Amino acid sequence: MGDYDQFASLIGRYPRLAVFRSFATLSAKTLLYMQAELVHLEAQLADIAHEDAFSADQEKASYRYSWNDLSHPSKKAGYDIQLQKVLEIRQKLQEYCEFSCHSNLSRHNCQSHLRSLKLSE
Repeated sequence: MGDYDQFASLIGRYPRLAVFRSFATLSAKTLLYMQAELVHLEAQLADIAHEDAFSADQEKASYRYSWNDLSHPSKKAGYDIQLQKVLEIRQKLQEYCEFSCHSNLSRHNCQSHLRSLKLSE
């Protein structure tokens, strides 16, 4: 048959010969794993937010209604846990949406969400 260079050259000259696997099953499995990870992170965030909301500390209690307080926590230990989880989730969501958009399995579900993530940075 020949090597990759020869085959690529042939496809370059005759693009209609190009047949590439889509790896749909592998892509779907990867998306499912990513979703499971996001569900886990979502539950962790809910637990952290609940603890902060009912904290005796005014600053932590204010996180539920003040993005400014949440995004600029005091330097005391443990005050940035919720923010760090939010940022971790944001990163994972971006990875999920980018992968999803490129996998063609659910492109229409993620494109607008990906745009909104980029706007919030």
